[in-house]
Amino acid sequence: MAVGVALGYAFPVVSDTISSFSVGTTSIPIALGLIWMMYPPLARVRYEDLGKIVSAKGSKTMLSTSLILNWLIGPLLMFVLAWVFLANYPALRNGLIVVGLASCIAMVIGPLIEVPVMISLVNVALWLRRRYFPPITVSTVTSAR
Repeated sequence: MAVGVALGYAFPVVSDTISSFSVGTTSIPIALGLIWMMYPPLARVRYEDLGKIVSAKGSKTMLSTSLILNWLIGPLLMFVLAWVFLANYPALRNGLIVVGLASCIAMVIGPLIEVPVMISLVNVALWLRRRYFPPITVSTVTSAR
């Protein structure tokens, strides 16, 4: 990180150069960095053992705790904090609320690498469900007619 800050300070054109490597709103250098960072732990996971992990003693408690923290307490806490501290700044308030809705899918709880991966898989599945398959409401049914 220090190297990146020093490069940006010494050569301000570096920021524009890196920003030019993007497709739409996706920064290719950031995407490559994330893949580089996430691949090693995910490559060591024994995916065939995930069934054993889910049925192991204590795993339901860990999974339930993760889901409650990520999908209930986290978003509600961010909503309250946003309204308490940023009530006069709607753009910042809304940004903080959106950050609260983006659940932490990389929460590491267990000593085994498979447990956090299982929690992450469930959180990603729930996020994708919420993002791409919103619940059917009365307004969506009546507007489809």
